Amino acid sequence: MILTFTGREIRRSSSVSRLTRLIFYSLCFLLLASCNDKDFTFGNNFLESQTHMVLIDTTRVRLSTVVLDSVATSSSNVMLLGSYKDPAGGGDINCNGFFRVGAASLNIVNSDYYYDSLVLSLKYSGYILGDTTQDMDLSVYRTNQLLEPFTDGYYYSNTKVDYDTTNPLGAARFRPYPGIIKRVGIRLDDNIGKELFDSLGNKSVTLFSDESFQIYFRDLAIISNAGASTPIMGFSAKTGDLELRVYVHTTINDITVQDTVKFPIYSTADMFTQIYHNYPDSALAGSKDQRDDIPSARTGDKTYIEGGLGLVTKIEFTGMPDLLLNENGMILKAELVIRPDESTYKWPPLPGTLVFYNTDKVNRFNSQLLDLNNYQQPRPVIYTPDEFYHESASYTVDITDFILGEASDHYFDTDHGLIITIPNNDFLTTFNRLVISARPGQTQLRIYYLYYN
Repeated sequence: MILTFTGREIRRSSSVSRLTRLIFYSLCFLLLASCNDKDFTFGNNFLESQTHMVLIDTTRVRLSTVVLDSVATSSSNVMLLGSYKDPAGGGDINCNGFFRVGAASLNIVNSDYYYDSLVLSLKYSGYILGDTTQDMDLSVYRTNQLLEPFTDGYYYSNTKVDYDTTNPLGAARFRPYPGIIKRVGIRLDDNIGKELFDSLGNKSVTLFSDESFQIYFRDLAIISNAGASTPIMGFSAKTGDLELRVYVHTTINDITVQDTVKFPIYSTADMFTQIYHNYPDSALAGSKDQRDDIPSARTGDKTYIEGGLGLVTKIEFTGMPDLLLNENGMILKAELVIRPDESTYKWPPLPGTLVFYNTDKVNRFNSQLLDLNNYQQPRPVIYTPDEFYHESASYTVDITDFILGEASDHYFDTDHGLIITIPNNDFLTTFNRLVISARPGQTQLRIYYLYYN
């Protein structure tokens, strides 16, 4: 399984980049000094001398969609809940949350206190997908056994967990009202609440040791109403944002004083989002193996990137012209221009940036393309929006080092390409997406090439 991106660095010497720029500026200076306007045309025409500079923007590229086996959704600070019908390729999406409750942080209960209620309290993270004027339905259950991660320590979007469907702890129907209401509370079974209250009053050690409390209480599942048309909401798992609360009160000088005993989330490492979805596009639905990418010709001349669902785009440079592999020339610059499909501009908003990984024939995530001036940062991407006409938005990224590396031995291996995705945190905790147009001329490799005899 893939998807805990590590961003391993490929450190192609920055001296290559500096040398390329130095040669480029020097040659430009010499050419400008020795040529008049009639001699030099920057474009598809050659110089009338022995040195020629051209811009090549008709190189064939092959776009395809890769469906990842699963997405690691644990160890983040966001749990996704709700159901949504995705018109851009995702189909029906249903999100459930699972997490482990920790022991009580403080016990104030004594014989003067009385039980009020047991509530699961959740705080919105700010992420929204869908129509928030629709009610959400959430139900809470206890799992049949403690959560157990995969061998690598992660839980994935397709991790299956058995929970006690015969004894729901509680349920709630509510309208989210984002920006107005910051939290939602789900009232749970008072029998369970009173049991916890009595144990607090008896100072039971079971409630104050994480290990013993987890065995006693088990883990919790929050289940969305599958198939319903609701928004998908993000809920924060930071300290104090997701917790079990026992509300109590006492009387002091004839005044009722309310208080709370809190059972916080144990660890985000044992919290994850389970995602069920069906693809309306038969080509995507039929993908059974991450090693088999789906050509854009089978998906309506478009490819997909979508967080949560594990969709990424692969690009292969299948039409590198023989000119570029000639010993009597050099690549000055290569940039990739990517354009969104025009039908997907409005909602959700287009991502502000993209991330690129070297890949191979079997679609592995190899080294990430990093900033050549700062190897701690991803490769800069220039995003040009088009909010008015929805025709010419684009993403441009410099991939000179990638092309130079592939063409260095005068042979370009077309099995080597790039995986295009969105930043890792967005990929794991949102359904942010980009639908890329694969129609001719929409995605371009632009090569600035100097040829000399």
